[in-house]
Amino acid sequence: MSRLATGVTVVAGRDEAGHCWGFTATSVTSASLEPPLLLVGIARTSSCYPMFREAREFTVNILKEGHQHIARRFATPGIDRFAEGGFTEWPGGGPPCLDNAHVCVHCAVSDSIPVGDHEVMVGRVIDARFPSPEDAPLVWYRRVFGSVTAD
Repeated sequence: MSRLATGVTVVAGRDEAGHCWGFTATSVTSASLEPPLLLVGIARTSSCYPMFREAREFTVNILKEGHQHIARRFATPGIDRFAEGGFTEWPGGGPPCLDNAHVCVHCAVSDSIPVGDHEVMVGRVIDARFPSPEDAPLVWYRRVFGSVTAD
């Protein structure tokens, strides 16, 4: 699957105690236009899995060119992934949103499906923000970061 170019995202949320959690994900896809639904896959061995499994809502922050450092940070275990900042609360008290993401999508958990060693969460899109829509999105291909432009 390393030959399938995918977008790079940070999926983020906040637990009931108010602590932020997040992880880098390339396993995010659109599932439905009506209603608008996204699918997000997470390994059950991920340190974020327990929080994600209990989440009622989350954001999918689509990264843009130049965000390789953010993708690496949110893929690194055992660190405070939010220590360097750059995230704000979704308006109205929601989960964290990357301030200068390509796109931020706010989702409510609609369902979860066990699939092999992963769990696939179904997120119903509540809202979307477009902080940097003209910038090129970050992509992952053959284990290397890149970008694409719409020409």
